[in-house]
Amino acid sequence: MADLRGVYPPLPTPFHAQNLEVDFDALEAHVAWLRAEGVDGVLSLGTTGEFASLSFSERRDVIRFVLSKRGSLEVIVNCSATNLPEVLELARAAADGGARAALVMPPFYFRAAPRAGFIDFYRRVLDRSPLPVLLYHFVAMSGVDLGREGLAELVQHSNFVGVKDSGTKIDSILEFTAHSQLRVFVGNDHLVEDGVARGAAGAITVCSNVVPGLVRHVVGSAAMGGEPDDLQKALSRARLVVEKHGGLRAVKAILELRGIGNGVVRPPLVPLGTSEKKSLRVDYESVVNSIASMKTGHGPSGPERH
Repeated sequence: MADLRGVYPPLPTPFHAQNLEVDFDALEAHVAWLRAEGVDGVLSLGTTGEFASLSFSERRDVIRFVLSKRGSLEVIVNCSATNLPEVLELARAAADGGARAALVMPPFYFRAAPRAGFIDFYRRVLDRSPLPVLLYHFVAMSGVDLGREGLAELVQHSNFVGVKDSGTKIDSILEFTAHSQLRVFVGNDHLVEDGVARGAAGAITVCSNVVPGLVRHVVGSAAMGGEPDDLQKALSRARLVVEKHGGLRAVKAILELRGIGNGVVRPPLVPLGTSEKKSLRVDYESVVNSIASMKTGHGPSGPERH
């Protein structure tokens, strides 16, 4: 898995407004745009993909669809579930379609279980998964931190190849990159430059869905040992805009500005209203314009004008 590196946007899952069914046309359009923007791959059905709001059959359908439309892109699939059979069946569906790796979060419903139980869960996944496995380290969502001891117990398994770390501090990224056999992906836009410069293989961040060119530049520069520049600051500003306007909801609204999807999310999430979208557009265009003014040649495409 030495070549598993670069920028992998975690795809949102678009929905039709009337019935909240998956909008496969919008999903295809987004994948095609990201491919044209030069990303290395995509993550299907991550947190940004609202995986917890989809049924098992819907997740399997999305996996198969994304893999059929990936073209030259590598695909990592989030196979997280609170039970082993679903994790393994999703991994098999992903493997059958040609995915490169499975991303697996601890079984978050049982967050009070002892660490030994989580280690046993992961060992069974690693033993039986047809795909190499990355740990999805997102304690804020899962409520589970395997810690150094848990990592030490798993890291020697041949099928354990990497980590997506979605924490807010560089410390945990460094704990993972200390294991040279692991491919570590930064999950927080604020930490991309620092994380990659200090050994991470790339980025799987929410902003890579909407400013992929910017994330590519930050990752590429850091990987080559370039001096820190203003583009990481611009990426942090973009992330702050997304955070200010609702995270995933903001990402879907920004994509709507590009003519991709309609901003719809599934309950319990609530889509942005008209006034909220107007405010978001002002803030987002300000960031895009500031990036364009840097004249790097690597800035992201801005929203389309309607």
